[in-house]
Amino acid sequence: MREDFDVTPDYKFRKAEYKGNKITLKWRVMKRNTDIADTYVVLRNLKSDKGTLPKPLFETTIEYFKRSIDINVDNELKKQLNGTCDVQLCILGSTSQQSIRSFYQSQCKGICTLKSKSSAPLMSRNNHVIIIVSLLSLYYNV
Repeated sequence: MREDFDVTPDYKFRKAEYKGNKITLKWRVMKRNTDIADTYVVLRNLKSDKGTLPKPLFETTIEYFKRSIDINVDNELKKQLNGTCDVQLCILGSTSQQSIRSFYQSQCKGICTLKSKSSAPLMSRNNHVIIIVSLLSLYYNV
């Protein structure tokens, strides 16, 4: 009989948002007794032209004790991100020997899932009802 097990990733996202010219990430470490020295953040294109892995669009290594990063999306990076959902943002562990640990799928998010629909606050359905009732009460002088 085959048993299915959940694999605990090194990190878990607390926040992942792409708004305006900034990508904000916050995470927590899920494995405490593992050789995780630093955090490697990479923005990578999933499509390759000739069977080789393309160069990352953005990458940085952050000290272990930091749990967030704001990535400035300049015009060049924005051009590469615009109109494609084939870009993935990942947070990965780096060992004390500077080796990148395994890619766990839950440690990566597609860039299109991070984009906010609008920076303006959306009106809730309840607000629409209140406005309609107010207009009707004005019309019927209630």
